[in-house]
Amino acid sequence: METVMEWYAVRKMKNSIRRVAINTLVIFFSGSLTLAQEIEKESQEELQEVVNYVTGLISKGDSSLYLFETRAISYLNLGQFSDALVDLHYLLSNQDRNDYWWNLKGLCEAELNMQSEAIKSYLKAIQFNDTASDYYVNLGMSYEESGKNDSASYSYSSAMKLDSENVQAKINMANLMSSSSFNNFEKALGIWDSLIDMDSWNEDYYNDRGLVFLKLGNFKRALEGFETAISINSEVATFHYNAARANMELGLYDESMKGFSKAIQLDSLDWNIYLFRSQLFEKLNQFEKSQMDYKLYLKLKDGK
Repeated sequence: METVMEWYAVRKMKNSIRRVAINTLVIFFSGSLTLAQEIEKESQEELQEVVNYVTGLISKGDSSLYLFETRAISYLNLGQFSDALVDLHYLLSNQDRNDYWWNLKGLCEAELNMQSEAIKSYLKAIQFNDTASDYYVNLGMSYEESGKNDSASYSYSSAMKLDSENVQAKINMANLMSSSSFNNFEKALGIWDSLIDMDSWNEDYYNDRGLVFLKLGNFKRALEGFETAISINSEVATFHYNAARANMELGLYDESMKGFSKAIQLDSLDWNIYLFRSQLFEKLNQFEKSQMDYKLYLKLKDGK
């Protein structure tokens, strides 16, 4: 009988998918290399094909745990989180000390907005493996969703201690530090600086650092960040909109208007652009245009 690994490897080779097919013939069960983790890279159609094939094997009486793991991760990547949970409950009923499965369970519960359950699952994962920095990141995100920002901060700090280059931990911590819960802008700026040191061509980092300067009222430094983001990728409406906001605060109204116009050209459905452009029109004593933009902002915001 053809195994799921053999079927998957043959299918990949037939489809000329340029990956090392032999990887799918070797299973390090719930380790760094699994068929299920390889499947995470697949398209939606390919994921459904895997689900159908694995379900067929299970229906024929094959109760191998790796099949349920494979299907659970396929379901997760398909966005079928409730179905994934069913398989993960089955897996954990057989091996309840598997940190990887507890983490996957937490991911599904978080996606279903079951944050209390997700927190419990992530804590279980950490109980069995306290060296995986991503588990702390996931835990922190569920704490944030639950309004437990101090616990979230501690989780992100723990992740960064375990892995000083954990990008998601740094991003989440920077955003948390610049939120109204902390207003620790200096710490946020330090984290964004470190992220830029790691990847100086990431436009989002310059934009997000610019937002911190915007909150601090340092509009010149904010503008520098937004303009750097635009120089790397000029096709993102948010960057032009943020630059327009900074220019408006600096009294550079012509440049600000150009920025808002470019942002609308790139994304005409972003209601925030119209809200701030209405303020610019008001500063220019163009009250009719200001009212029109504000009405459009309300219309788009309310989805009417």
